[in-house]
Amino acid sequence: MGLLAGAVGLLAFGTFWFWALLALETVLLLSLIEFEQGAWATFTMLVALLLLQWLGDVKVFSYLYHHPLVSLKYFGYYLACGAVYAVVKWYLFVTDHKDRYKDVKDKFLKDRGVEDGVMTQELKEALQEKISDLHIEVKTQVTNHKSRITMWMTYWPWSLLWTIVDDFVKRLFKEIYRWIQSTLQRISDHVWKDVADDLPENRAPRRRTHY
Repeated sequence: MGLLAGAVGLLAFGTFWFWALLALETVLLLSLIEFEQGAWATFTMLVALLLLQWLGDVKVFSYLYHHPLVSLKYFGYYLACGAVYAVVKWYLFVTDHKDRYKDVKDKFLKDRGVEDGVMTQELKEALQEKISDLHIEVKTQVTNHKSRITMWMTYWPWSLLWTIVDDFVKRLFKEIYRWIQSTLQRISDHVWKDVADDLPENRAPRRRTHY
């Protein structure tokens, strides 16, 4: 008890240990949200708030108790922001699956020498198996992601932070790559043009016919 009393104020706002706890909890939440561990995310947040309540001057639970109506109003704002964010996040999620599907399909057809885009039933089944192995969900269904969407809404500030760092940055560099892809290929063609006649022409593999 004496040890606990002596530690009061250790997590006061602005102290080193306050920011250390905040940084640790942020990292934990980002990791747990990424791996869809909602129960553990809630547990770690409650522990962090209790530590701030007991050992700091950020009295979250005391504020909730003494200002219930104001707390409910801010909680409503929080939920509204979470709902808006979930819509944006869902669009990014579905778009990511669509982009992955298109990349896999293009490579799949190229590897099999299909240039006209016409696919046999056998090829369709092979493509379906491949995208299933890569966990790409075609025509994504909301009902299959209820817990995921709920987590986005519940922990939207941290999910938003991770989305900015991860999704947006990766999407930005992917778009930049697409912009400069043709330029890079022209550079490669120019560098190798003097030896182009030394080697046989690259041809796509012949399309096999199965009976």
